[in-house]
Amino acid sequence: MSTRVNTPTTQFFKTLAKFATENASTSKELKAKKAAKEKRTKEYAKEYAKKQATEQKEIAKLAKIAEKEKIKTDKLAAKQAKKAEKEAAKQAKKAEKEAEKQAKKAEKEAEKQAKKAEKEAANEEKKDDKEAEKQAKKAEKEAEKQAKKAEKDAEKEAAKQAKKAEKAEKKAANKQCNTTSREDREDLVRTICEQLGSSNTHTIEV
Repeated sequence: MSTRVNTPTTQFFKTLAKFATENASTSKELKAKKAAKEKRTKEYAKEYAKKQATEQKEIAKLAKIAEKEKIKTDKLAAKQAKKAEKEAAKQAKKAEKEAEKQAKKAEKEAEKQAKKAEKEAANEEKKDDKEAEKQAKKAEKEAEKQAKKAEKDAEKEAAKQAKKAEKAEKKAANKQCNTTSREDREDLVRTICEQLGSSNTHTIEV
């Protein structure tokens, strides 16, 4: 049986062999880790691509649904627009009829008010005519009254003037009597008296 002796060279080779074994083990682990990482990366990429494809399908599906909803909404909006247009036309016709009705009503009311005003004006005119006639009669009576008064005043003035004239004649006769003889005076007085009597009768008739 032989005995192994550990020399520095032997020890070196042992260490080198151990390091090579460890390095080989580490390299295998690295390759395994790398392979696992690549596998995970591929699986992740595959899963991501699958997820993206699913999402794209879902997006396309939602887009189709949205398009259908849009078409449906557009149709509904068009239908509502037509309905609103019809309703607006209906309301416009109704408003037009109501406006015509109100216009006719206003026209009738205006005619009624015009007739009423005309009637009131005629009544006022009649009233004014009656008042004017009343005032004319009143003025006529007043004129007659004033004429009668003026006539009476004229008669009074005429009588007054006649009396004055009579007195003047008597005075003139008396004066003339004083300058004539007694007999002549008596004849003259008698004549004058007769004349005065005739003159008084004429004045009274006037």
